[in-house]
Amino acid sequence: EVIGVADPDPASPGLLLARELNVPLVVDDYHEFFVRSDIELVIELTGRTDVRNEIFRSLPPHIHIVDHQASRFFWDLFARAQESRELRRRTRDQIRAERNRLGNILDSLPYEILVIDRDYVVELANRTYLRNNGLTLDKVVGAPCHELPHRTRPPCDLAGGSCPHERSLSKGEPVAIVASHRDESGRERFASIRAAPLRDERGAIRGVVEAIRDITDRMEIERKLLQKDAQLSQTRHRLSEILANSRDIIFLADAEGRILSFNEGAERSLGYAADEVRGRPAASLAESPEAVDELIELTRREGHAT
Repeated sequence: EVIGVADPDPASPGLLLARELNVPLVVDDYHEFFVRSDIELVIELTGRTDVRNEIFRSLPPHIHIVDHQASRFFWDLFARAQESRELRRRTRDQIRAERNRLGNILDSLPYEILVIDRDYVVELANRTYLRNNGLTLDKVVGAPCHELPHRTRPPCDLAGGSCPHERSLSKGEPVAIVASHRDESGRERFASIRAAPLRDERGAIRGVVEAIRDITDRMEIERKLLQKDAQLSQTRHRLSEILANSRDIIFLADAEGRILSFNEGAERSLGYAADEVRGRPAASLAESPEAVDELIELTRREGHAT
């Protein structure tokens, strides 16, 4: 605690600051300090040897002194300590800001994100994971990942070898799987699960980052597309059989009337092989080319003709 400041110049910066800070004793003669019993230390900051020597001569036994040279040393130490504290504060602020920025990025992703250490303990979970699974951060962080309830993905199976976390740790590389399970209503659901090793500054694996996303809708669309493709393939096959076995003359022509396909009935009736006529104008095979041209033109306009 600073009890007093002395300076013969009443307008000196030291005295002005002392009055501003309400220092109890502001005087022009330092000898006034020596009659007080509550003062234990005098710090001499004049930089003058004669002043320092005079203080030493008149100093009472119960008061110690730190001269301007020692003061400068301690002041430099104090300044460096202040700089160090300020640097640590700025570093903490930067780390906090970067952590908040990363957290905002993770929370904005549609994927459920978990950071899990080598012992399968959750270190971090994003907002999407917490919302989708009805959990709070304090219930997740510090808990074994395989003991947490999962709505998007099936329960963990460490013993069965299907855990992407375990596989990513053992391989040291990213792992991606699609897992299925049935929800409470009995509906089959699918989840895309991707796990990637998390390494420290030395490159050693310290855990895994896991991203989980429900892809049930996508899988159902793909399943329907596959069913449609199978149905279309069956229809094409039946149509090909009908065209091949029909005794009628059936051919397919492009918009210009050039033959694209020629069935066996046409080959038998007209005496041409399909390879001979493919690419030729259909009218060139008829007894009345003009009639065929008119038929093709009518089909082009109306979509059909007889």
